[in-house]
Amino acid sequence: MQKRGPALHRRFGRGTVVLAASLASHGVLLGLVSNDRLRQPIGQRFTQQAWGSLAHTRFRARSPADAPASRLSSAAAVLARVEHAPLGLSPTEHQVPAVSHPPPQAQPEQAVAAASTPVPLAAAAAATTAASAAAGSPAGFPHTPLPTRIPDDFDQRLQVRRGLQVGQGRWAWSVQAGRYRTSLQVQWSDHPPSAAPSLNWSSQGGLDEHGLAPERFLTQPARGGARAVNFQRDTNRVSYSGPTGQAPLLAGAQDRLSWMAQLLALVQAHPNGQGLPAELPLWVAGPQGDGAHWWFEVRWHPATECWQFSRRPEQRYEVQVQAWVKSGPDVRLVRLDMGPQGGRQPAWQLSDLAQPEACGALP
Repeated sequence: MQKRGPALHRRFGRGTVVLAASLASHGVLLGLVSNDRLRQPIGQRFTQQAWGSLAHTRFRARSPADAPASRLSSAAAVLARVEHAPLGLSPTEHQVPAVSHPPPQAQPEQAVAAASTPVPLAAAAAATTAASAAAGSPAGFPHTPLPTRIPDDFDQRLQVRRGLQVGQGRWAWSVQAGRYRTSLQVQWSDHPPSAAPSLNWSSQGGLDEHGLAPERFLTQPARGGARAVNFQRDTNRVSYSGPTGQAPLLAGAQDRLSWMAQLLALVQAHPNGQGLPAELPLWVAGPQGDGAHWWFEVRWHPATECWQFSRRPEQRYEVQVQAWVKSGPDVRLVRLDMGPQGGRQPAWQLSDLAQPEACGALP
């Protein structure tokens, strides 16, 4: 048999075989080094690669003693300029931007706990009023009271709707010896006449420069216990029979029924569509401890001589109000739409039975 070795040398040459063997040996060595590096942390790998491997080469770092004297003097001059440079400036006179550190923030657990802690509405109103008083700003009310003219006694019949329920209501108003008393009762059509009213509100109090000055509001539902709002004018506080806590008594404050008569008093004092501001503030207290500012947008309709008062709540589930009041000597409430915005409960609609179209075709 003929040997293949001499033929291989003759075909490729001895140099080719040596080159192939050298490449194979280098590949084995590189594989061993790579496996050893992968078993070490990244930072350690970088340190040994950048500094450890170069320390044994001819490019190793030299000590300051090995440097020429000219370079040492030059380096000393640079260090001197750095040490005496102005604060905030580099030796090349470039401005170094200041690093601002944000104020420390609360931990997530603390933020969640603070956000989930309930705050009574009465306490929040007291804090807001105290802050406003400290700042010297009014708490949402004009310094000068608007003129009012208290309406005469009346007993108004109303048609009441709430969703699919239809019934009749009675709004009574009377004034005697400088004190007022008003009540609103609603009875649904599918209830017997002898049944207790489905809605039974009452308000009583005195009169002052702002108009009505309520002292007690009472709601007596057909089911459940009665609830009251007490306006303690000797201590300037508003207290509630149901919820705990109190609120400050602001000038011109009203309850859930007296504010309707307050609008009549304002309209009767401004019969010609002049004198009322474009925005009218009233602070209204409810039996749930929900005292809040009601800001009304005021519009005058000259064709029908009616005032329109619209309250747009700032938050969901607050009371939304649309009221139309007929101006003139016989001032009267023509229509009232009232209910929570965005809530599941239907809104109340009260319409005057005697003159339902006194303010024109209403939506």
